[in-house]
Amino acid sequence: MELKLLAAEHNYLLVEVVAFDVDSRAASLLLSQHIGDAEAVAVLAASLDQVGELKRAITLVCDLVTQEQVYRCGHQWPPTLTIVAGGQ
Repeated sequence: MELKLLAAEHNYLLVEVVAFDVDSRAASLLLSQHIGDAEAVAVLAASLDQVGELKRAITLVCDLVTQEQVYRCGHQWPPTLTIVAGGQ
């Protein structure tokens, strides 16, 4: 689905399209800064795969909208680390 259609479907005005290397160490900081500068209320992505772990940084400051679901600001993601107590 095209981002313009996704925006319209959820009553957002698509202002800008920005591409990030989601694996970059600075991506989270750069994206958060860009969201703030644009005063964005949502980030749109075709899928969660497109944003990778940036989903956490995005939902700290605004909504994340994908074709499948809307993740509201403050969404609680499952932990990325699993701690297993080992036997000896």
